[in-house]
Amino acid sequence: MAESGAITEYLAQRFSSASLSPVQDSAEYPLYLQWLHFAESSAALPLLLHYFLKIDGSETRFLDGYSKQELALILGYLNDHLTANTWLVGEQFTAADILLSWIVEVAAQLELLGDYPALQAYLAKLQQRPAAQKAAELEAQCDKSSA
Repeated sequence: MAESGAITEYLAQRFSSASLSPVQDSAEYPLYLQWLHFAESSAALPLLLHYFLKIDGSETRFLDGYSKQELALILGYLNDHLTANTWLVGEQFTAADILLSWIVEVAAQLELLGDYPALQAYLAKLQQRPAAQKAAELEAQCDKSSA
């Protein structure tokens, strides 16, 4: 397997039973699938376009405006949803939160979260999770050893 969405879905189904995903016949399961796939479908393109255009620095006729407009829609949609929910699927932390975390982390690194207080709070909650802290430690160790 090479696609991170498929990997995340597989690992959640295979090893976490109901801890990282709602039960398949529950009312929450369709919402879970929607958010699980949102990260790499709707959210990724505008964020990556914005990032690449920022790095490239070239003037564009269309893409810059498009990426900013779409990114505002995506971040606003997420912010609105998280204003009323602790996690993407209500009160349950799921694999969808794990997969979507990179969208919010990159948006924060690009200083795009200023107008989105619910996303800022969501990112803080994600970063407070023990597994996220452990992953950050492991990543830092890998960065040191590869330098």
